[in-house]
Amino acid sequence: MGLSIDKNIRNVSYKLVFSGFSLDRNEDVGGVWPNGIVKYYMPRNLDAGYVTAVKKAMSRWELCIYRAFRFAAIKFIQVGAAGQGVITIRDNDSSATVGYTNKTDQYCGVNWRGNRAAIASLPHEIGHTLGLAHEHMRSDAPLAVQNTLDSLQVQTRTQTMARFMTHGSTFDAQSIMMYDNQAQALGVRENTRTGGCKITPNQVNNASWHPSAGDLDMLSYLYDGRRLTLPRSFARPIM
Repeated sequence: MGLSIDKNIRNVSYKLVFSGFSLDRNEDVGGVWPNGIVKYYMPRNLDAGYVTAVKKAMSRWELCIYRAFRFAAIKFIQVGAAGQGVITIRDNDSSATVGYTNKTDQYCGVNWRGNRAAIASLPHEIGHTLGLAHEHMRSDAPLAVQNTLDSLQVQTRTQTMARFMTHGSTFDAQSIMMYDNQAQALGVRENTRTGGCKITPNQVNNASWHPSAGDLDMLSYLYDGRRLTLPRSFARPIM
């Protein structure tokens, strides 16, 4: 099903170990976005093509969630300035903060400047924004997956498990929150209707990629997607 944030912001402590050195860490880990509203800011210097790709990926997440839940649990809202509780969209690095922290340093994006095909990672990075973590870093990941982890991933796995939770779920090989190398070890790569982490730039441009059922189930748990009534504040996504 997945690895994710908890519903509320949590403070966690853990120990990082690198090449024989250890470091005690304490940090706040994000929770769900209040009322499912994700506020984001697009700096004016972003390329128009990139802005379009980001918005398409956000809309696709909204639609997939709506279709799965019959409930508009997530809504992305563009705002005019960066600030507290706002995601700033970047175009120079493929990474994102995970969940909502109500701080001013939240971000999401891919390295569009270096490689325009990087838009293929937008669904994955926006998944982090919503609260999903890396599936391959779970403590119960299959041995075939664990054997593909590089030295840095092995060293930070304890950190990942301290920060994020499985919520009693099982490992999901189809999750789009996997990396290609780890998914390939399980024979799962290309993104189809059942998920799979290898999403193509064309799938992002055509809004034809699919999160896995496990990805959606975890978001359903986090954002109460089993409710049967549509909040008046949320418009139904464009189908």
